[in-house]
Amino acid sequence: MAIDEMKKIQLSVMEAISDDVGKGIVRIDSTFMNDIDAKESDILAVEGYRKTFAIASMAYPGDSGLKLVRMDGITRRNANVGIGEIVNIYKDYLKPAKKVVVYSVNPNIVLRVDPKVIKQAIIGRPFTQGDIFSGSKEYDRDISKFFNDVFIFEIFKSQDASVKDLSLSNVK
Repeated sequence: MAIDEMKKIQLSVMEAISDDVGKGIVRIDSTFMNDIDAKESDILAVEGYRKTFAIASMAYPGDSGLKLVRMDGITRRNANVGIGEIVNIYKDYLKPAKKVVVYSVNPNIVLRVDPKVIKQAIIGRPFTQGDIFSGSKEYDRDISKFFNDVFIFEIFKSQDASVKDLSLSNVK
């Protein structure tokens, strides 16, 4: 189905709760998910001033019926939108990535990172070239807040893809 023919919804961007930060998910009311034929864990395209992807998740009860989407700062940055702005959202289908090239967004710091850390951060997540992601996990939050962007990486080379299974030799 061509993008023009896809069912799209327009929702207002709101901040994610802290438990959702870094997970690559967007929270949407089930009514709006049904409008675009999506269900929880489907891949959704999020179009702000830039297109990115996220995993669909159900809205919290307090957001029921509200025309909003909750997303973390990384997803907002990838979509190039701010809180209160409107985004187009639709269900999308991505091919699994065969190779992913990443680099630190801070060019002044050379990082030697175990590929397992990168793989753990991107496995099961949708992305497109130019997207950023955090290499730190929840248990690393205390460490990463001291280093700011040190643990933030950008997808350098890849087509729109979903990382379902990736061998360590394909993470560079």
